[in-house]
Amino acid sequence: MIDEKKRKRMISNRESAKRSRMKREQHVKDLNDQIMYFTNKRSEMILKIGEITPLYESIESENRILRLQREGLRKRLESLDIVSRFMCEPNEPLLGDFGRSLPHHGSLLSSLGL
Repeated sequence: MIDEKKRKRMISNRESAKRSRMKREQHVKDLNDQIMYFTNKRSEMILKIGEITPLYESIESENRILRLQREGLRKRLESLDIVSRFMCEPNEPLLGDFGRSLPHHGSLLSSLGL
Protein backbone atom coordinates (compact mmCIF):
# COMPACT_ATOMS: atom_id res chain seq x y z
CA MET A 1 0.00 0.00 0.00
CA ILE A 2 2.75 2.47 0.90
CA ASP A 3 4.70 1.48 -2.17
CA GLU A 4 1.59 2.10 -4.27
CA LYS A 5 1.21 5.62 -2.75
CA LYS A 6 4.89 6.34 -3.38
CA ARG A 7 4.61 5.13 -6.95
CA LYS A 8 1.50 7.27 -7.61
CA ARG A 9 3.20 10.29 -6.01
CA MET A 10 6.33 9.76 -8.15
CA ILE A 11 4.20 9.51 -11.30
CA SER A 12 2.26 12.61 -10.30
CA ASN A 13 5.48 14.53 -9.55
CA ARG A 14 6.97 13.52 -12.92
CA GLU A 15 3.85 14.66 -14.76
CA SER A 16 3.83 17.91 -12.81
CA ALA A 17 7.53 18.50 -13.56
CA LYS A 18 6.89 17.73 -17.24
CA ARG A 19 3.99 20.23 -17.33
CA SER A 20 6.18 22.79 -15.59
CA ARG A 21 9.01 22.30 -18.12
CA MET A 22 6.57 22.54 -21.04
CA LYS A 23 5.03 25.69 -19.57
CA ARG A 24 8.50 27.24 -19.07
CA GLU A 25 9.53 26.29 -22.63
CA GLN A 26 6.35 27.86 -24.01
CA HIS A 27 7.01 31.00 -22.00
CA VAL A 28 10.58 31.21 -23.33
CA LYS A 29 9.26 30.68 -26.89
CA ASP A 30 6.67 33.45 -26.38
CA LEU A 31 9.37 35.80 -25.09
CA ASN A 32 11.59 35.02 -28.09
CA ASP A 33 8.64 35.68 -30.41
CA GLN A 34 8.12 39.05 -28.70
CA ILE A 35 11.81 39.86 -29.10
CA MET A 36 11.58 39.15 -32.83
CA TYR A 37 8.38 41.19 -33.17
CA PHE A 38 9.77 44.23 -31.37
CA THR A 39 13.12 43.96 -33.15
CA ASN A 40 11.29 44.08 -36.49
CA LYS A 41 9.11 46.99 -35.33
CA ARG A 42 12.21 48.87 -34.19
CA SER A 43 13.85 48.37 -37.58
CA GLU A 44 10.71 49.62 -39.35
CA MET A 45 10.60 52.71 -37.12
CA ILE A 46 14.27 53.46 -37.73
CA LEU A 47 13.62 53.33 -41.49
CA LYS A 48 10.58 55.62 -41.18
CA ILE A 49 12.53 58.07 -39.03
CA GLY A 50 15.27 58.04 -41.65
CA GLU A 51 12.72 58.89 -44.34
CA ILE A 52 10.89 61.55 -42.33
CA THR A 53 13.88 63.37 -40.82
CA PRO A 54 15.06 65.07 -44.05
CA LEU A 55 11.48 66.16 -44.79
CA TYR A 56 11.12 67.57 -41.29
CA GLU A 57 14.44 69.41 -41.54
CA SER A 58 13.45 70.84 -44.93
CA ILE A 59 10.11 72.08 -43.62
CA GLU A 60 11.76 73.48 -40.49
CA SER A 61 14.28 75.35 -42.64
CA GLU A 62 11.51 76.71 -44.85
CA ASN A 63 9.59 77.83 -41.74
CA ARG A 64 12.67 79.69 -40.44
CA ILE A 65 12.99 81.49 -43.78
CA LEU A 66 9.28 82.35 -43.83
CA ARG A 67 9.43 83.67 -40.26
CA LEU A 68 12.37 85.90 -41.18
CA GLN A 69 10.55 87.13 -44.29
CA ARG A 70 7.41 87.77 -42.25
CA GLU A 71 9.40 89.80 -39.72
CA GLY A 72 11.07 91.79 -42.50
CA LEU A 73 7.72 92.50 -44.14
CA ARG A 74 6.19 93.46 -40.79
CA LYS A 75 8.99 95.95 -40.14
CA ARG A 76 8.72 97.33 -43.66
CA LEU A 77 4.95 97.74 -43.32
CA GLU A 78 5.46 99.42 -39.96
CA SER A 79 7.91 101.86 -41.57
CA LEU A 80 5.51 102.53 -44.45
CA ASP A 81 2.73 103.16 -41.96
CA ILE A 82 4.88 105.70 -40.13
CA VAL A 83 5.75 107.45 -43.40
CA SER A 84 2.10 107.38 -44.50
CA ARG A 85 0.91 108.90 -41.25
CA PHE A 86 3.66 111.50 -41.39
CA MET A 87 2.78 112.45 -44.97
CA CYS A 88 -1.00 112.42 -44.49
CA GLU A 89 -1.40 114.28 -41.18
CA PRO A 90 -2.79 117.76 -41.99
CA ASN A 91 -1.67 119.20 -38.64
CA GLU A 92 1.92 118.02 -38.91
CA PRO A 93 4.09 121.07 -38.10
CA LEU A 94 7.13 119.81 -40.06
CA LEU A 95 5.22 119.79 -43.37
CA GLY A 96 3.66 123.22 -43.02
CA ASP A 97 1.17 124.12 -45.79
CA PHE A 98 2.29 121.14 -47.89
CA GLY A 99 0.99 118.69 -45.27
CA ARG A 100 -2.38 120.44 -45.10
CA SER A 101 -2.83 120.23 -48.86
CA LEU A 102 -2.47 116.40 -48.89
CA PRO A 103 -5.68 114.37 -48.57
CA HIS A 104 -6.02 112.51 -45.27
CA HIS A 105 -6.08 108.76 -45.97
CA GLY A 106 -5.51 107.35 -42.48
CA SER A 107 -2.80 104.90 -41.63
CA LEU A 108 -1.54 102.43 -44.18
CA LEU A 109 -2.07 99.56 -41.78
CA SER A 110 -5.72 100.38 -41.19
CA SER A 111 -6.34 100.83 -44.92
CA LEU A 112 -4.98 97.32 -45.46
CA GLY A 113 -7.23 96.00 -42.73
CA LEU A 114 -4.33 95.19 -40.40
